[in-house]
Amino acid sequence: MLTNEEISDAFSALRREYYRAEPLLLAEMRIKNTLDRKEMELLAAEAITGGNAETRGAKLKQATIELHDALDEARVAILNSNTRIKTITQEIESIKWQIRNTENILRGTEMRREAKKDG
Repeated sequence: MLTNEEISDAFSALRREYYRAEPLLLAEMRIKNTLDRKEMELLAAEAITGGNAETRGAKLKQATIELHDALDEARVAILNSNTRIKTITQEIESIKWQIRNTENILRGTEMRREAKKDG
């Protein structure tokens, strides 16, 4: 049987994870904006040259590799956070199911008890 503490802990864990996710999302946005600005600066300054788009794209990525790496790390952190949120949400759904199941068992027990009284 579930305790109120277990239910409260699950909802608290979900709230904590949502609070942790927000700065991760903001960090990703900041890194992406910084990367976009850096790429625009390099292109506008004509610091990136090449005979075709693929060469220029490769040089641009090479010039901003640290930002690309930071963006990848931020996105992995967000994926990990989303996975934790989904796991906690599944746990809460399980708790809801257990509560409904317990209510049905209790209702069935009460109905049988009432039937015995009447019968």
